[in-house]
Amino acid sequence: MNRKQKILIVDDKPANLFSLEMILKETGAEIIKATNGNEALVASLNHDFAIALLDVEMPNMDGYELAELLRSEEKTKELPILFVSAVYSSDYHVFKGYEAGAVDFMVKPYNAEVLLSKVRVFLKLDLQKNLLNEANAGLATTNDTLELRVQEKTADLNRMLTELRTEIERRQQAEKEILKAKKEWQEIFEAIGHMTMILDKDHTVIAANRATVEKTGLPLEKIIGRKCHTIFHNTQQPLAGCPLSTMLQKASSQVITSEIEALGKTFIVSCTPVFDEKGGLEKIIHIATDITAIKHMKKELIQAHKMEAIGSLAGGIAHDFNNILSAVLGFTELSLRRVEKGSALEEDLHQIYTAGIRARDLVKQILNFARKTDENPKPVRIDLVAKEVVKFLRSSIASSIEITENIASRSHVLANPVKIHQLFMNLCTNAAFAMNDSGVLKVSLEDVLLTEADLPSDKPMLPGPYQRLEVSDNGCGIPPDIIDIIFQPFFTTKGLHEGTGMGLAMVHTIVKECVGDISVASEVGKGTVFTILLPITTMEEKQETFNSGEILPQGNERILLVDDEIPICKLASRILEGYGYKVTTETDSEKALALFAAQPDAFDLVVTDMTMPKISGSELTEKLLQMRPGLPIIIATGYSRKMSDAEALELGARLFLAKPFEKTCLVRAVRKVLDENGLLKNTEE
Repeated sequence: MNRKQKILIVDDKPANLFSLEMILKETGAEIIKATNGNEALVASLNHDFAIALLDVEMPNMDGYELAELLRSEEKTKELPILFVSAVYSSDYHVFKGYEAGAVDFMVKPYNAEVLLSKVRVFLKLDLQKNLLNEANAGLATTNDTLELRVQEKTADLNRMLTELRTEIERRQQAEKEILKAKKEWQEIFEAIGHMTMILDKDHTVIAANRATVEKTGLPLEKIIGRKCHTIFHNTQQPLAGCPLSTMLQKASSQVITSEIEALGKTFIVSCTPVFDEKGGLEKIIHIATDITAIKHMKKELIQAHKMEAIGSLAGGIAHDFNNILSAVLGFTELSLRRVEKGSALEEDLHQIYTAGIRARDLVKQILNFARKTDENPKPVRIDLVAKEVVKFLRSSIASSIEITENIASRSHVLANPVKIHQLFMNLCTNAAFAMNDSGVLKVSLEDVLLTEADLPSDKPMLPGPYQRLEVSDNGCGIPPDIIDIIFQPFFTTKGLHEGTGMGLAMVHTIVKECVGDISVASEVGKGTVFTILLPITTMEEKQETFNSGEILPQGNERILLVDDEIPICKLASRILEGYGYKVTTETDSEKALALFAAQPDAFDLVVTDMTMPKISGSELTEKLLQMRPGLPIIIATGYSRKMSDAEALELGARLFLAKPFEKTCLVRAVRKVLDENGLLKNTEE
């Protein structure tokens, strides 16, 4: 038989046709190409093919339809069909190909040698079929030829059987690989650390991983088959904003942040649709990632930013306010030295001086709170502060509020007295506000001896004697949903202009600095009780009072005083001149620099403010020391984030003086620097 065998290849992509043609050329068969089903049907009418290779995915008529049409024609009903697909690789499509009449199904990318081997098998079958046909035609004329061809056919059939067995083994191996892949997928699914579930479009859980079981505390059998909203929210219907409901409407992935009540945590919940080969929704992948810790860290970061804002605000006003306080305290001191002793005016000036000291300490307190700076505590009689606050409250809150006190302790605690005063004021004014001008405000203070079992386990507190302070009211109470956040900075339930939200935050910080504890018990409509525990100290309190009889050292040196505040210049010059010094003042730092440049040896000491327009105190210090190295300089400031004691010394200044300074502080500082400079000169000489 000299007829050349033919192979039909059908693919809508020319590149794929070319690739197949190049591979199949090695068979020696004639290659007939078709780019669609219709061309292939026409070719089947005009040619006799040994085998047909069909692409599965083609426009208008896919490979399955073409195969069924070929099978329906008498001429091609036994034509071997081999499917080649780059898209469909699941068992479903493989079996569908066999149902359409295929003898094999290959997935791109395929091994060219494997393809050639299979095609050659069918070419041989075709050759044998043709030989068999010829043998049948000559059966009547030659039994010998028939017998020979039967033997050959038998041999071919045996080879085909061997190949079939090989194919069966291949398919069995493929099934094992599929099972292995499914096992690996299940292992990966279980290993995901987030709650991961597979849902159907009715919100029913059809699969859940190990993390879901662990985090929900439910056995797997109580998760599978239930609605996801029933598990997590204990509702019969999806909640508003349910990501799965939204996904079903928009047919796209959805991600939301959700509070899951059953677990008491916050999660990022994502719902991703999975579609079948026809584009229909098959299932949904639901993943819930726990972000509770991240959310808590975010809150802490926000709180840190708030504290930073407080620091910036406090620092902004501290400089000017301390300048004002310097003038108030300084001129009050000068007035006290000239006023008639025992007069009412002297008493009034003492009250002004005391208020100025408290204002000075209050500015320090705000800066310490905002910037977390350390301040050495001192022994404080809490009962005296409490009585002072109660006395003040009686004249400042509504008379319809009754104040009862049970102050039975006279012990000391290590604290800042101004902060303790602020603690009492904040708690009491909050209580008065909560009662809306009608009720009973109770303040009690007593000594208690606490054992380790009495102390909170999460606080660094030691067993021993404590003062227990309680401030209670019978006002509106605190709702349970906000009681855990009342100590956060800027949190307030008051209206605009009624509160800043800093009162309880400051109270909490003060108690923490004293290594104490604060707790709150409240019932809506019945009132609130704040309980504070502060450790008692055996140290005694030292009162800070104005000493009009203190003798301070005098001098006769020449001092250049530079400060852009006129009252500060007047005050400091009067104080220093009163002790024998010759003082030249200048409110313009540029003019002060020019004055010094003209007479570098005319001054024994320079006292300069830090924050000034044109030339700052640090810049002025550098320029003065360039002109006269070793010049003693004192830098004074109401507040500066850029300067500290160590930095002032590093810059070349001899001393860093914080405003508001009192007369005693200023005179002693000037004398100290001048004396040290004199000793230094004598040593050098």
